[in-house]
Amino acid sequence: MDELIDILTSEGKSTGKTALKSEAHKHGWFHATVHIWLFTADKKILLQKRAMTKKVFPGLWDISVAGHIGAGETVLSSAKEKFLKKLV
Repeated sequence: MDELIDILTSEGKSTGKTALKSEAHKHGWFHATVHIWLFTADKKILLQKRAMTKKVFPGLWDISVAGHIGAGETVLSSAKEKFLKKLV
């Protein structure tokens, strides 16, 4: 899904600009993502299999929960939203 994201400097500071995720990837602009790693009680990592429809690495194993942070979102609110979507 193409979403609006905040564009960052190489140091992770806001530039005040936003762009579609596809444009940021096309131009190599810095932007934020969240990664949540889930572990079992016996310290095994829980992974997810990427959908076959993904443009990058379709069908491969991936981080428990991850995604781009939407424009104007905080890291914590984005992480919570992505985690809750995985529970449904």
